Amino acid sequence: MRGIDLIYQAGIHVEVKCSVTQVNQRHYQALHQFFATRGIKVDFNAQIRKTNGGVLDPSPLNLSFEEKVDLNLFKIGLDGDVRERPEPTKAPEETRLCFAGINALYVAPDLKVFPCSAFPMQIGDLGTQTLKEVWAGDEKLQDVRQMNRARTQGCSNCDARKYCGYCMGKAYLENEGDYTQPASITCADAFAWKDATKRYVEGDRSKPQATPKPTRKPVFNIRSTHDSPPKAKVTICGNC
Repeated sequence: MRGIDLIYQAGIHVEVKCSVTQVNQRHYQALHQFFATRGIKVDFNAQIRKTNGGVLDPSPLNLSFEEKVDLNLFKIGLDGDVRERPEPTKAPEETRLCFAGINALYVAPDLKVFPCSAFPMQIGDLGTQTLKEVWAGDEKLQDVRQMNRARTQGCSNCDARKYCGYCMGKAYLENEGDYTQPASITCADAFAWKDATKRYVEGDRSKPQATPKPTRKPVFNIRSTHDSPPKAKVTICGNC
């Protein structure tokens, strides 16, 4: 916190990004107030996905649907009103999901190349290829570039489509390599935004959080995909 204060005092633009989880969900309103008094914006996100390596799965730390809705009500309240989201006008086969592998690539420290830092499907290796060769694209990269909403499973006519930020990387991790099937956390987030928007228009507002008592090092069992040991125990600071 002191480091953020010093950076801000030096005249450097600062924004704080905070993942809201089962661990810290009682603190996000206080965290916003703490930084608001300093003129610093906080962006909250409640999508907790698997790690890129796939060994640890912290998704049990995701908020419940109602908790996501309440967080979104709080975020809408910070904006002062509901931001209009236009209805999709393009046909599903014309709707690009994102620009992974199209105007960007991610090069890892070991020179392996991926469509995006959040999409751990290897599409090249700068240890054995030139960047031009990787960019020319093998079949995997070409398939990513051709992905559109019509190829996804159940997304073309989804009621929450205009609230959706479909992520092929999250889908790839959750569905064991199948990025045409949406990740459950993406769907939950889209419908939580849809529900929160409707409730806000109808007059509902985020519930004020009571000042929480400090907690120290709660321990959670995070699912592991490793055969041995079956579970990995991770200690997380509850005051983060």
